Amino acid sequence: CFSIFYIYAKLVLAPHNELPVYVPMVAAFSMIYIFKYYGSLSVSGNFLCAVFFFALAPMTYKSGGLYSDNLLWMGSIPFLAFLFAGRIYGLLWLVALEIFVVHLYQLETSMPNSFRDQIKDYPADYFMVSWMLMFGVFTLIVYLFAKGEFQIVNQHRQNDWQLLHQ
Repeated sequence: CFSIFYIYAKLVLAPHNELPVYVPMVAAFSMIYIFKYYGSLSVSGNFLCAVFFFALAPMTYKSGGLYSDNLLWMGSIPFLAFLFAGRIYGLLWLVALEIFVVHLYQLETSMPNSFRDQIKDYPADYFMVSWMLMFGVFTLIVYLFAKGEFQIVNQHRQNDWQLLHQ
């Protein structure tokens, strides 16, 4: 579903976005294949995080560095890792992201030109599409977490009820 919307956004709303159209589709199909092959949500979740990181990191340098909306998108990586790969991997991806932000900060403070100069010519539709997608993705992540939590609580309630009525 995200891949279809991304293709529409790439071709119609923000054609200057540098992420190739095939990346989200390849990532989605690869994640499904990895999950089927390994049977591990942790492996496929980390693969998803790695694809996000290595797709967005190069774009961050070209789209404003420390001020880039791609960097904000990278903020979803630890959330995805917590959701799909577990607590330890969520923390590891958070540390990786923090190291990347420090790296961008060091570049910003040592460069003669600011990263801000890169984004001044971006049209408003670029930011509108980016923010709308970001809000949707963050909402989806929280929804999936809440749905999983709800299912766990319901299962515990059913188990408690069964134990009481035996």
